[in-house]
Amino acid sequence: MQTAKTLVAGEVGDKKAFVLAFGAVFAAGAHGTQRRKYTGEPYVYHCVEVGAHIVLASAKDSRLTDDVIIAAALHDVLEDTAVTYDVIKENFGPVVADLVVELTDVKTEGNRAQRKAADRERLSKVSYEAASIKYCDLISNTKSISEHDPKFASLYLQEKRMLLQVMRQGNQALLSEAEHVLEQAEKKLSNN
Repeated sequence: MQTAKTLVAGEVGDKKAFVLAFGAVFAAGAHGTQRRKYTGEPYVYHCVEVGAHIVLASAKDSRLTDDVIIAAALHDVLEDTAVTYDVIKENFGPVVADLVVELTDVKTEGNRAQRKAADRERLSKVSYEAASIKYCDLISNTKSISEHDPKFASLYLQEKRMLLQVMRQGNQALLSEAEHVLEQAEKKLSNN
């Protein structure tokens, strides 16, 4: 695996790479032995990928601060680990903790369609910063799912297309990239 520094240092400098590494170390400890579903890679690779996208975008967007970079690395910690809001707040401050809360799936009743509709409603109202992180999460997950599970990808891509129709409040370059990644995955799926 490339280190966070090699992913971003050439683009935005050592400080941002260090900030991402700081968040990634915590995420690695929190996610422990968790693995990515399709590749078997350590889950933290996904966390670093999402954070690296934010780091690169931060070079042209001052709203994507160090707190947003750290929150990107921690975006799945509350949802997938035993780490609590208070632990994140204690270690990284309330801004990071609140962003991670914004990105955490809320367990709702109903079938998949109903749960995803509730997610869209909730995500349509998140902050600029949280939406920007979510775009990066979508970019990472879309690439993995479309490559490794074309059958599920059909449903997943539809759900994410609907999400992007209502979650437009984040960084516009990242939104455009997310839309492009979805389009490419949809084309690849239709050619198979």
